[in-house]
Amino acid sequence: MNSSKLLQLLVISMVSVLFFTSLSSVGLAKDTKESKDEAAEINEAAEKLEFLWEKASVKDEYGNIIEFDIELLENKYGKSSEFEELKEFNENPNYVLVNPANEFSIMLDDMNKCFNKKAKEYFGSFLKPAAYAAIAELVWAGKYNKAALRLIKLGAKGSVFGIIGSLVAIRVSCA
Repeated sequence: MNSSKLLQLLVISMVSVLFFTSLSSVGLAKDTKESKDEAAEINEAAEKLEFLWEKASVKDEYGNIIEFDIELLENKYGKSSEFEELKEFNENPNYVLVNPANEFSIMLDDMNKCFNKKAKEYFGSFLKPAAYAAIAELVWAGKYNKAALRLIKLGAKGSVFGIIGSLVAIRVSCA
């Protein structure tokens, strides 16, 4: 092989290596940006879940949610139509979100069946009973990042308050 062909081959090889290395770096940068965006989305959703459950919910002595502090929510996040279902919950003093750790929660079998049926009708394939049961369990346990991650991985679109508000409304309709 003469030296000019060897030089050409060497140059082509180096250009190829540089080209493919730069492509993989671009892909890596894109993945990193998407990971950062997803992490920010998860953190924002988790913060909202925590605020709703820890600060804006009023609980009875058994840990059941008996009311949501809409004024507190609006002061922090602004007025939103997504709070309407939470307001409806507040308007009926008989509505309670029962803490699953509460010993009375086992008496809710019929309500759970109703909830599962209506939630499936409302959310369709997006949120299956096992999925929202797992999310609810995580929220009640204070694992807001994990709950937010599950919602996002399931493809939840819209706000946390909209989804939680819908779940609350469905739960209340089965009371």
